[in-house]
Amino acid sequence: MLYLSLLKYVAMLGLLVAVGLWQRHDGALSERVVWETRLAEENANAAKSIQVAEESARQKEHDSAQRIQSISADYQRKLANEKTKYKSVDVAVANNDFRLLDRGATAVCPNNGGTAEATPSAGGSNDGPACKLSANTSRALWFFATNADDVAEQLAACQAIVEADRK
Repeated sequence: MLYLSLLKYVAMLGLLVAVGLWQRHDGALSERVVWETRLAEENANAAKSIQVAEESARQKEHDSAQRIQSISADYQRKLANEKTKYKSVDVAVANNDFRLLDRGATAVCPNNGGTAEATPSAGGSNDGPACKLSANTSRALWFFATNADDVAEQLAACQAIVEADRK
């Protein structure tokens, strides 16, 4: 009988261990399900946030590209207008028909007959006598001035792009 009682106690102890292991496994499984559900929700929310951020970045990039394209088109239009506006002067410069005047000249200037005559300085006024600059000097100054205008337009376009990019 002693062995039978001992066997009962061992069987009960075995059943208790089995129930304990089963409960531990069942509890760990339910806890893992809770954690995995929470992790899945966090991942879904993070994916939505990333998608919203990507769409916002794409929209900003698209808007920036449109602003830059608009600035570029405006720059090209202004450049074409400048070329058209001064085309007659460019032709005159190329044909040596365009001469600039130096109203503040104090040097001896050739007159129409080819002889030199002294001209007094007009002090920068537009109504005094003036010397015509040589065709080469006039051409060089004209092209320098038009290049300066082109550079100024290009700089303005670059500044507009920088300002548009900062928006």
